[in-house]
Amino acid sequence: MKLILTNYGHKLLLINNINDNPTFITDIEKLKILKKIRNEIILDETFSKNYEYLISNGLVEVIENNDFQKIKFKYNKNPLEFVDRVVVEFTTECNFNCKHCRNGSLNKITETNIPLLINNLHSLKLLGINKFEFIGGEVTKFANGWLNVTKEINKDFDQIISVYTNGWWINKSNFDAAGKIYLSDIDYITDLKNNGVTHIVFSIDGYKEKHNISRGINGLYDNIISVLPKVKNAGLKPQISVVLKDDIETLVVALIEIATIIYDLDKNLNPESKLRILQNDKMNAFSNFIDIGNGLQNKRNLIHFSQIDEKHLICKAFYRPQTIRLQANGNISICPLLDAGEDYGNFHNNNIVELLNNFQKSFSYQLHANKQIKNYLKYYDTNIFGLYFDHICSVRSVLTIIARKMNKISIIDNSSIRKIVDEVAEYSGYNEI
Repeated sequence: MKLILTNYGHKLLLINNINDNPTFITDIEKLKILKKIRNEIILDETFSKNYEYLISNGLVEVIENNDFQKIKFKYNKNPLEFVDRVVVEFTTECNFNCKHCRNGSLNKITETNIPLLINNLHSLKLLGINKFEFIGGEVTKFANGWLNVTKEINKDFDQIISVYTNGWWINKSNFDAAGKIYLSDIDYITDLKNNGVTHIVFSIDGYKEKHNISRGINGLYDNIISVLPKVKNAGLKPQISVVLKDDIETLVVALIEIATIIYDLDKNLNPESKLRILQNDKMNAFSNFIDIGNGLQNKRNLIHFSQIDEKHLICKAFYRPQTIRLQANGNISICPLLDAGEDYGNFHNNNIVELLNNFQKSFSYQLHANKQIKNYLKYYDTNIFGLYFDHICSVRSVLTIIARKMNKISIIDNSSIRKIVDEVAEYSGYNEI
């Protein structure tokens, strides 16, 4: 019987020094087996109960061939190697319709299988992952049961649990947040802390009216500024999430004000230092504006299609991700744009460890790892998607979805291709510009 480590088993040994810090594998004989397989690459042994345990828990798998170099390459390119964060998209329901939203066209759905989600997150915790981000949609309003999850996975208060919010609940009283009534925003913040949340991440688009207009809510910016001290006083850490657009000047004013409050900075400290402190805090999120979804309404047409460098169509996140995303529909994903990254199986009806162990079999994995995405550039219809784009991620997402849809049909002809392109255009918002 020839045995190798799975993605899951290999990651476990990468993260944990099993001599000094045992994980859920505490039996010394099983630990010796894992170490031996890691050292020998392929282990040829007769069957035993120890092997049965390791196989059934997804740490070891049986192979038929003896391709030493192939298995060594598999270990060296383990897609789970750099994963250090899990994003839980608990719901796609939202009470805002922000101008830059990338996912406004997604079907509205909320995770309801709380016990299954908790089990899956525990499986990921065993890999040394201790950062979990809860996003939407708007989790704080629509994700009934999400605090049951945070309480369970952070019962020892040793994890980093953040929630992203637009701040709709600030300065409200007697309000319903995800199925529970709160007397005030302080009451709500306190409950978040008691249920294992450690960071509250507020979305910021600009200074005062710039932010309010982007979000469609008067006074929202000032509300966020007012709640930052409340979050700190409750023992949580306020953070920000920023989408970088063209109106940087007003955004910088907002960031300086927020940094001063969050980090208790001297008001006389120079602005550059304040911005650097904010940027160096990895719990703050800075992302580029992507011209897809609602963002197409603010498209600036910066780059001509003819300027695309094919190597930039490849995204390493599809085969060596740092973040695993658990979507509300049950899909494992690696990309926040539409469903471009959802091609790694569904944990609602499959064992999540098994899905992670078969990561390399995903079509999207192979599309990017084998540099095949360039072959689909000819299907990017500039009459529909335009001759110009702002960020390569928008083109890459469209091509990935087109390629994935083409891979699922048996007959590829002009008619089927046209149907797919039209579907992707409608889904990604291009039919509305």
